[in-house]
Amino acid sequence: MSHIKISGPPMGFYPSNKGSLLSLMESFEEEFHSLSLPKTQSPIRGLVVPHAGLVFSGFTAYCAYRLLSQSITTPDPLFIIFAPSHHSLFQGMVTAFNSVFQTPFGRIATDDTLLERFLTQPWLEDNASLHQQEHSLQVQIPFLQYCFKSGTSIRLLPFLVSGNHSSGHWVKIFDDFLSTLPADEKPIFIASSDLYHGLSYEEAVATDEKTVEGILSDNSMNFWENCRSNTYMACGDLPVFAVKYIAEKQGFNKPRLVHQTNSNDITGERGGYVVGYSSVIFSE
Repeated sequence: MSHIKISGPPMGFYPSNKGSLLSLMESFEEEFHSLSLPKTQSPIRGLVVPHAGLVFSGFTAYCAYRLLSQSITTPDPLFIIFAPSHHSLFQGMVTAFNSVFQTPFGRIATDDTLLERFLTQPWLEDNASLHQQEHSLQVQIPFLQYCFKSGTSIRLLPFLVSGNHSSGHWVKIFDDFLSTLPADEKPIFIASSDLYHGLSYEEAVATDEKTVEGILSDNSMNFWENCRSNTYMACGDLPVFAVKYIAEKQGFNKPRLVHQTNSNDITGERGGYVVGYSSVIFSE
């Protein structure tokens, strides 16, 4: 049976030419080395990373993926990505069974043997077309391909997350999710989220400071409630909630801020629309 091809996000999120995308990643690598970020002493099991166009949030995301690449020793790591849906409303999660995510670097196929275990869950829908139009998950794929390109067989479980369920309902879904995973798997859980969206640079800085502090310090329930009350702002609040809750359950609840910026700082301009970006790693 042929795979369903998910052929990359709308134009502008990253270069469609392999050489241009490679050059961009190489520039991130050069800048990453200039920061001399310390390695973690414990294995990294979770990330929060942004999903804007790579010229805006790419380096922020790259820093987390690059630290992750230094932490992983298994030749076939399993990446579980939770990403928000910007274009479709649904209740629960949507995956893309029997699919390949295509970028200029090549393809990554979904781990259908493992993904099939989830398909009977009432909160999960299989709909590759929703993934085709959604950038928030697709922009993560080139980072996996570049940072884990040598001797690594990437396994992928992709999930879009949406809905207005209560925190208790989501906890039940997350518990079902964890119980469906084989006990011997130790996946990397990735939450895709940008932060502040609005028209004030000062408000962006202040709001992102509170949101990042919540990601680092709040328990998962408090983080979720502060998102619901608009104290925090994250378009991927549900994916972040998922990773924070799973980190608490599985014992990799040591978060660390890796990089933080916003679109105004990237462009050097003030005023107009501004979006916040941060990357956080969760270690055992």
